[in-house]
Amino acid sequence: MNIVLYPDPVLRQKAKPLKEINKEVCKKVEEMMELMHHARGIGLAAPQVGWAVRLFIIDVDGTSHGEKVFINPVIIEELGELNKEEGCLSFPGISSKIIRAQRIKGQAYNLKGQMLEIEAEGLAARAWQQ
Repeated sequence: MNIVLYPDPVLRQKAKPLKEINKEVCKKVEEMMELMHHARGIGLAAPQVGWAVRLFIIDVDGTSHGEKVFINPVIIEELGELNKEEGCLSFPGISSKIIRAQRIKGQAYNLKGQMLEIEAEGLAARAWQQ
């Protein structure tokens, strides 16, 4: 598994909902976590590894203790606004100021298939919006 770089067409595809959580999905998520940490990222979406499904992972504190998986995420509310510098693992060496919501409320499933209600702010909220 590798990080897909722009202008790979998978990065422009609309990701499809993930229909089933199985051993293959868990294995791919584990590989994504390793890849994200190796690349020193704080978040990685499935399309960034060539997998066009609605799933992303984050670890905003940079330790394996903060790892989180979000399947079929939906942002249901955005609050406030921040203009901060950020980068993307699919655009290595490039960063830019991006305006994003300061706080979000969202819903997603975890690897156990449980629905999560999320309230995130700051860096975690930015990761949800990428």
